[in-house]
Amino acid sequence: MRRSTHPCSTYPGLAALGICLTLSACSGPAPASEGRSSGAPSVAAQDATPDQITTVVLVRHAEKEEGDDPALTSEGRQRAAQLSHVLSEGAVDAIYASQFRRTQETAEVIASTVGLEVEVVDARDTEGLANRLRTEHAGETVLVVSHSNIVPEVIRALGAGAVEIPEEEYDDLFVVLLNGTTGGASAVHLNYGTDSGGG
Repeated sequence: MRRSTHPCSTYPGLAALGICLTLSACSGPAPASEGRSSGAPSVAAQDATPDQITTVVLVRHAEKEEGDDPALTSEGRQRAAQLSHVLSEGAVDAIYASQFRRTQETAEVIASTVGLEVEVVDARDTEGLANRLRTEHAGETVLVVSHSNIVPEVIRALGAGAVEIPEEEYDDLFVVLLNGTTGGASAVHLNYGTDSGGG
């Protein structure tokens, strides 16, 4: 999916995310995505109450240097600041990042803005992270910063269908709404900050 037909997708950047977060708080149960993978779990968070919506915001780390565990470039630090500006407009209850420097540096900018600690998780354990998001954060808004190949896996593990992030793109932002009653999930694809030129 490149763009969703969800109402949020008709607004650019900050406005779109604000509308999505508002919808997650007041619109009732989120419908299951049509692109939902048949093998994805369809269980509700055990601690969720009826009509409780969990909002998971997922992004790839910002632009990085070369190397085995690179830091962000100056362009990447600017993008991280843009992400912080977008997310500081809403309530973020928890932040997760992988064990790599580039994801943690991206996450730390928003974490310092909203006064949270970044929880570091193993990038490979996508099912474990998805389970934590369902069971430990029912009704909350959570940011996940990971990688172009891992973000789609987490979205799939949450039951919200299939997405792709091209290697050259850094401006993708996904909002997954988890329905605490039915276990259904839907995903909205947005973009934020400077266009990364990925098409």
